Amino acid sequence: MSWLISLLFVVFNFCAGIFGASRDERGRVVEHRVWAHWSNENEDRVTRTKGAPYRGRAWLYAFGFTLGFEWNLWSRSCGISANIDGSGGGDHDVTLGVRLPPVAMWLSLSGAFRRLPRFDAWWTARYRYGSRTVEASIHDAIVWWRMWTDPNEWHSKTPRWREGNFKPLDVILGRERYREQTLSEHDVLIPMPEGGYPAKVALRLDTWARPRWFAKSLLRASVDVPIGVPHQGKGENSYDCGEDALFGWGGPCATLEGAIASTVESVLKSRRRYDGDAMAEYPPPVARQALHDAREAARATPPPAAVAS
Repeated sequence: MSWLISLLFVVFNFCAGIFGASRDERGRVVEHRVWAHWSNENEDRVTRTKGAPYRGRAWLYAFGFTLGFEWNLWSRSCGISANIDGSGGGDHDVTLGVRLPPVAMWLSLSGAFRRLPRFDAWWTARYRYGSRTVEASIHDAIVWWRMWTDPNEWHSKTPRWREGNFKPLDVILGRERYREQTLSEHDVLIPMPEGGYPAKVALRLDTWARPRWFAKSLLRASVDVPIGVPHQGKGENSYDCGEDALFGWGGPCATLEGAIASTVESVLKSRRRYDGDAMAEYPPPVARQALHDAREAARATPPPAAVAS
């Protein structure tokens, strides 16, 4: 499938190069006025193509215009949309989208409004390079709509008829209520190779219920480590270079043992990922606890009163 599409684009570009080229007075090719290319977006986590192009993009460049087409043949989104993006400073993109599971398609046009300077000036004066969208979509069992609003902004004063949602399940089954019940709390030690870190574990029962439907419950655990369990940072930015730490987490878990094991697993994964195969050695938690206590004492101590001159 991929090689057939690539072959078609090669033939198209060859023909466009012959008949759609701009030439100077000596007959030399200056530029190709018409050309096209496409991309298979069916990729794995490291952006390697892994199969048939059920997801992809294609572009047609012709005489200063760009016509784009994007498809997804295995989509779960549902809706229709029309968008004008004026953030490019004059290069307004018009995008039309139709999404009906399992197929989703988008068609875009760029460069058309550069030929309309009056429209460009009017748009800039009115919307300051902003975008405007007309859209109706369904996701999470909710109907959403936008009527000529900026998709990158939200204002409390925007009328509901222009931007809002409707929840059919709330009308039929009643509004969903959330209730949190603490079952037990425990003081534990998180066992790590360098020693145990004091932590607090809370086991909870979270319940979501509707007046006219069955309740849904989930056992969860939250772990709080005041001094943090150390590991190295990601090292991608200036603020995450050097040592980092896990200070807590929360998620589905039914037992105390599972909460402790999940904490140990999370820290060891971070150490293996960011410390390398030869994981860094960390001092005993007693030293980290002493530093934490000193910081807390410093915060609790009121600053000395200013001496009047």
